[in-house]
Amino acid sequence: MRNFPGKIKMRHKWCIFCRNMRMKIILAALLTFLSCLCRAQDTLPAVSVYGYPGSRLFSRVPASVSVVDSNMIRYQPGISVMNSVPGVRLEERSPGSYRLSLRGSLLRSPYGVRNVKVYLDQFPLTDAGGNTYLNAIGMPGVDRMEILKGPDGSLFGANSGGVVLLQQEHSGRSEAGVSGGSFGLFSQYITLRPVLGKHKLRLTQSWQQADGYRENTRLRQGYVQLSDNWQYSEKNTLQAFAFYSDLGYRTPGGLTLDQFRADPRKARSGAVDQQAGIYNKMLFGGLSHTAAITPQLEHVIAVTASAVDFENPFLTNYETRKEKTWGVRTYLSWQGAARRWENNLGLEWQQTTADIHNYDNNAGEKGPLQAAADILSDQHFFFNRFRADLADKLTLEAALSLNFYSYNFRDSAKIKKHFDPQWMPRLALSYQLHESVVLRATVSRGYSPPTTAEVRPADNQIYDNLQPESGWNYEAGIRLADRTQRFRADVSVFHYRLRNAIVRQVNAGGAEFFTNAGGTRQTGLESQLTFRLFKKEHDGFFRNLTLNNSFTLNLFRFNNGNDLTGVPKQVLTTGMQTQLPAGLYFFAQHHFTSALPLNDANTVYNESYHVVMLRAGWAFRAFELYAAVDNLLNERYSPGSDINAFGNRYYNAAAMRNLVAGVKVRW
Repeated sequence: MRNFPGKIKMRHKWCIFCRNMRMKIILAALLTFLSCLCRAQDTLPAVSVYGYPGSRLFSRVPASVSVVDSNMIRYQPGISVMNSVPGVRLEERSPGSYRLSLRGSLLRSPYGVRNVKVYLDQFPLTDAGGNTYLNAIGMPGVDRMEILKGPDGSLFGANSGGVVLLQQEHSGRSEAGVSGGSFGLFSQYITLRPVLGKHKLRLTQSWQQADGYRENTRLRQGYVQLSDNWQYSEKNTLQAFAFYSDLGYRTPGGLTLDQFRADPRKARSGAVDQQAGIYNKMLFGGLSHTAAITPQLEHVIAVTASAVDFENPFLTNYETRKEKTWGVRTYLSWQGAARRWENNLGLEWQQTTADIHNYDNNAGEKGPLQAAADILSDQHFFFNRFRADLADKLTLEAALSLNFYSYNFRDSAKIKKHFDPQWMPRLALSYQLHESVVLRATVSRGYSPPTTAEVRPADNQIYDNLQPESGWNYEAGIRLADRTQRFRADVSVFHYRLRNAIVRQVNAGGAEFFTNAGGTRQTGLESQLTFRLFKKEHDGFFRNLTLNNSFTLNLFRFNNGNDLTGVPKQVLTTGMQTQLPAGLYFFAQHHFTSALPLNDANTVYNESYHVVMLRAGWAFRAFELYAAVDNLLNERYSPGSDINAFGNRYYNAAAMRNLVAGVKVRW
């Protein structure tokens, strides 16, 4: 039987009222939209996708891709803007502790990012061991995101969830901002974009801190990022990129249901005494060179290196990791006349060394050594992708990559593992049925070997019997737009059969380990709608009024029939943004997540929840003042629950109603 937290009658009535009001608001918005459709002629801006070599219009890309532009990032914090994308979940367990999931990939991620590849421009941020320190990136250093959902090994190698492409903009104005809010929140940033001759520079510095809603959730992060885009000749461009992140945050640990109900602000017993937390210093650098050899032939090469100094005092031990990664990515692109066809041939190679030590944790201080490991991880792949416009309305993409992965325990364990090379094909078609209707279909194979942190997890054991997870994804979709380009819709349906799914388990001491759980059947639907009701020149009270809606339906199950752990069946996000007279603007968003199973046996479910966020601001010339409220309904909920937690310690409470206000200046 499902174990839901109890609800008092008043709250139940309030939820019914909210549902009724949402339906009325949606119906009213649709009627308003239809009545205004023939009057307003303003259009939504054209959207292009740059993640694949050679930019393409969003409507003609035969893939499930979502674009998060700078305007969306402006109105919403990083967590909110990611969760407005269908099929994507970015969960915050405590300030600074994030988990990213694409289509259920959260199953094996206690924190961080696994089985999803992440790039910043041409540079891979995911290391050879399969881990991505996404929280090391300061959000002011990112101007745009492209999210490719579903396995895509055509250009990006081993992954079973998808690919996230972070992008910078070197042109534009410089800006700075400062903000503060509830629970000790304070942040500031400055981004400079000077142009010095042929150099387009981008320098970002940021600082954020928070005391947190719960005990033992203090956050501090300093971040510096530098990028130089140098077009030193008409046909050649050199980009240098580097960042340094110094991140530290405390971790309160999960609560039982009774503890969550009694006092959600409490930390788990022992977390305060042991000073549990994460301290991560990361230095990353890269160089990329783009050469237009001929009008039809281009060569790109990027080299990267990074160093990580990681410390994790936990309840049962004190772990330190020294990691170093180097990598190279290079490819050739051929284009036919008028870009009717294109071929990309290349490779990516990475190696990561991880020097890991586990000590006793004596109240936040290192004690005697428990265990140590010295691991070398190697991953490389060769890829080829071909795209052709077979007719004015038909586009074909065929891609194939050959993936190699191995790890080597160079310490006393002397364990070497070379996984069999794996082919990852992808075939995709798009057909423009009408000037406003584009159909697409995709077949692709996903493959993701166990990460270093899964082979040698926090319990200090070596699980060299862990097998890679793999499967086939079948997908179809449709993109719609009205004649005036004021309405857009993107709908996808997919079925993904995964074998040897890797799942998280926790032992009696609270240390995690991982096992292969067999197969999963993941059937889903994702939709994203955007429409603009009023043009910018509209002289009424509401100007440039835009509505957005995203919906995710996940019918994900293990082969034994149980629901997939940590994955909600429905997620609905509805947002509105408008400009008002005198430079005022307003943004509102409602987010709903349905109940989700917290263990593989499906005996405990996390309760569904509603979160409402409002933001209002005033922009005058170069200045902008704003204020926002999150969790307007003062909902008690756990957005980043610990799955398969020992002792039923599943719940990590989010902050109750909280405020933030700030000021920005651009020049």
